[in-house]
Amino acid sequence: MNRKKILTFTFIIITIILSVFLACDKKPTAPEYNNPFDPENPVTGGDPFHLTAVIANGGITLNWTKPVIDDLQNFKIYRSEQENTGFNLIQTTHAVTVQHIDFFVQNGHNYYYYVTAFNKEGQETSHTNTAAVNIKTTPLLVINSDDAYTPARGANLTILANTAQQMMIANDAAFSGAIWETYATSKTWTLPVGEGPKTVYMKVKYAGEIESGNVHDDIILDTTPPTIVLTVSPDSGITNETTFQFDPTASYDNLTPTSDLRVQYDWENDGTFDTDWMPLSVSNYQYTIGGGNKTMKMLLTDGAWSVDTTINIFVNTRPAASFTATQDGSNSYLFHFNASASSDYEDGTNLEYRWDFNGNGNWTAYSSNATIDYTYSAFGNYTPKISVRDQNNLVSETSLSILTVPLCIDKDGNSYRVVQIGSQWWMAENLKVTTYQNGTTIPLVTDAGTWAGLSSGARCSYGINEDNIATYGLLFNWYAVADARDIAPAGWHVPRDEEWKTLEKALGMSQTDADASGDRGTDEGGKLKETGTTHWNSPNNGATNSSGFTALPGGYRGSDGAFYVMGYYGGWWSSTEGSSADAWYRRLSYYSSDVYRSYGSKQSGFSVRCVRD
Repeated sequence: MNRKKILTFTFIIITIILSVFLACDKKPTAPEYNNPFDPENPVTGGDPFHLTAVIANGGITLNWTKPVIDDLQNFKIYRSEQENTGFNLIQTTHAVTVQHIDFFVQNGHNYYYYVTAFNKEGQETSHTNTAAVNIKTTPLLVINSDDAYTPARGANLTILANTAQQMMIANDAAFSGAIWETYATSKTWTLPVGEGPKTVYMKVKYAGEIESGNVHDDIILDTTPPTIVLTVSPDSGITNETTFQFDPTASYDNLTPTSDLRVQYDWENDGTFDTDWMPLSVSNYQYTIGGGNKTMKMLLTDGAWSVDTTINIFVNTRPAASFTATQDGSNSYLFHFNASASSDYEDGTNLEYRWDFNGNGNWTAYSSNATIDYTYSAFGNYTPKISVRDQNNLVSETSLSILTVPLCIDKDGNSYRVVQIGSQWWMAENLKVTTYQNGTTIPLVTDAGTWAGLSSGARCSYGINEDNIATYGLLFNWYAVADARDIAPAGWHVPRDEEWKTLEKALGMSQTDADASGDRGTDEGGKLKETGTTHWNSPNNGATNSSGFTALPGGYRGSDGAFYVMGYYGGWWSSTEGSSADAWYRRLSYYSSDVYRSYGSKQSGFSVRCVRD
């Protein structure tokens, strides 16, 4: 075989091996994941039901819980006399059956059982846990499935004595008055009169009149239920706050020691007990859901009897306090408060409200009105509070932080953010109004030549691009700024040169620098500039915006009608005239943290920030 054929053959063999390996390594897919015993099954987690086996009802009684399988068809029961091998199918039951009694058992044998489930497609689950029972060589007698107590004299006996022909049963070891009777695996029996421990005796006969020794089983006859006593402290409380103490320790029984009594609790009395059986002791519980009057149920058992009692408590939920504060659209000091979103689990919106508008403990009286207005006397930060009270006088409080600031709304209805710097209130955005206060439209001039020849008010967007307006506002020539028809929002005005100086000095600039021209100060410009390079070109030196002014590099329009330096510079008019041709303005740059002050041609287009009157 030549080298080429050998390589081809080798490649085929490797391919086959890999295919087999990958096929074996595939992750199980549906319906395999429908197997309730699969640990990856999302419903059962691999433990769908549990099997128990006890000597009862004349044989070995098997009980199991029904698993969660949508298309469950039946169960199959397997048995072996060896622990891990040799299991054989002994019974198939319907899906509604969760018990089986195996009568075909013999003394002196060990029996092991497990159960599987089948769906309608015939797919079988893995088996349950293995349950084991040992049947003694000697005859076996079990009273009431080996219960420790019984409330009645009537008892059910299970008898296992394989190949026995007769049996004798009595309530005393001398078998007084007892007679031989045909062997049976089960029998009803009457225990002697009187409460307390009872013993039933049995012996059997095999073929050839061979008689076994005596065997017996014990049970306690308890015909008197225990006395149940339950107290609770406190008898009323608050959801998620109050811990209720339920005390059953005064309960008692005439036969069973108190230490052997057990209780269960159903906190909501909804028919489902929320705890396992537990010794008599004080139990603490905190309700997470209110609802007013509640009934708690407790079940007490002494082993023979189970008795219950209920106790009433009142559980109230604090109301959920919530409110909004909205500044009035025309009065900067007026706020509208609304607490109608407050609610209560028990009382709905049937609540009362009181207010502390300044957060200083000065409360109004409670009222059923969820809305109220309040006028502040000064601008600033406030923390108004609300206290909400339900029908059972349970209260809840909450607060808001609000900033009362001057309204700044231009003639077009545009609303502007504002900021207080020193003693002044400034717009924190550039003006974008298109109308004078008297309703006259500020002329929009797009042509460069026309703009250059103007001696009256005009506006435009940078680059004649309206997309720039939302961020940078509009550019105005000085004639619009100085027009008596007023471009500023009501209650505001374009700042004079001296008012710009007041701003600069509030940020740390000296009087000498403020009065100078050109680049002045140290870091005052940085305190005015928006940080980062989203709008400013890099490096945007010294920008901190610590003042909240948020100056943007909107560029400017020259007296020649051309547009310059957006991203690099921002310029803002003052209303102060420098000469018949010029007026004072301020400029900030991307490379510096100072503030530039100079004259600019009245025909130039700069941004406008207004200051409050």
